[in-house]
Amino acid sequence: WLGWSLFLFGLAILAMSMGQLSFYGKGLPISHLPPSDFVSNGLYKYFRHPIYLGYNIAFAGLALIFGSFWSLAFSTPLLFLGWTGYALFYEEPALVKRFGEKYLEYKKVTPLLFPKRIQHFLFGAFQPWLEKSCRILNKVARWTVLFRRGNIILVTYGLFDAIGSF
Repeated sequence: WLGWSLFLFGLAILAMSMGQLSFYGKGLPISHLPPSDFVSNGLYKYFRHPIYLGYNIAFAGLALIFGSFWSLAFSTPLLFLGWTGYALFYEEPALVKRFGEKYLEYKKVTPLLFPKRIQHFLFGAFQPWLEKSCRILNKVARWTVLFRRGNIILVTYGLFDAIGSF
């Protein structure tokens, strides 16, 4: 029941976030059809990247549903690290370029995932490791299209998704 609860809760967050981007932002969470208007209400009032958060919660729920210890213990945290690196080092700089000061102000008041106090403690504890990992993720995240051959296109987030799913 916990697995199904997490899965459905994650899907609800995912669907609501996409709907809010479509309705309020007049776009989709796709790099080729980005929202034209800045969205800071709804779930975006509480988290900067609720789509990724919902996906990660749903993934953890599926791991519990299928009884996969390794998916829960290894792949779910790896997926979290993948989307966090992508969001922080590729998406957020792009959002700053697109929305400027409005996004910088939003970023100051809206946590990535955790409330500010918990976030400062976690990032302080893992600071040296995070800096090195983030430099590597930053390089990978800047390549939007990693591979293209005919109709097959592998994009950066698809790579992170595949690694996390594996």
